[in-house]
Amino acid sequence: MTGIFDAVDGVIDPILVVCYSGQSAAYAHMLLRLAGYEAYSLKWGMSIYDASLDVWTSKCSNSYANDEDWVTTASVALPAFDPPVLNTGKTTGAEILQARLTAAAAMWSGTTISAADVMADPSAYNIMCYWGAGDYTTLGHIDGAYQLTPKTLKSTQNLYVFDPDADNILYCWTGQTAAATIAYLKVLGYENVSSISFGVNSMIYAQLSTNKWPKPW
Repeated sequence: MTGIFDAVDGVIDPILVVCYSGQSAAYAHMLLRLAGYEAYSLKWGMSIYDASLDVWTSKCSNSYANDEDWVTTASVALPAFDPPVLNTGKTTGAEILQARLTAAAAMWSGTTISAADVMADPSAYNIMCYWGAGDYTTLGHIDGAYQLTPKTLKSTQNLYVFDPDADNILYCWTGQTAAATIAYLKVLGYENVSSISFGVNSMIYAQLSTNKWPKPW
């Protein structure tokens, strides 16, 4: 992903970023948006285009619907940590942003983690469930995960729920929203935040009524 800015240099038209699942593209398109481009990602990726490109169906699972670490308890208060310390060596806002965008573009590899790895020991992570409060308690969540309302990651609100010195997980329905959000977080210096691959579609697929892979093939 390190060459993404070279690939779009001089482009003035809207950009559609496409990958197999939609998760890599979601990450990339957010970096482009932060760089000032009008960019979009294709939901579900090329999997939605043709059965021969489908990587989603095999990843949908209900394996954790009855797991002891999948619970419906209410969320406790969100944590608060000091923000990460950045030193790009740059002085102007434009230079600092470009340095961070370049750094974040190199960080996509390793940004996703499997549900199995997280569920093997949820207590090893600072976990954020990126859902509304109703879904958090109705559909459930990973034990120990905090309920983090989408679109609240601002310096004046919930940005500091991530621990710069720990392993953080931000998960959503599909992994696509989380991937885009993590791109934003990595630009801000939160370099150890990962998303669950394919989101909770890979965990409680049968329980979902919305935000689920439609299995068109």
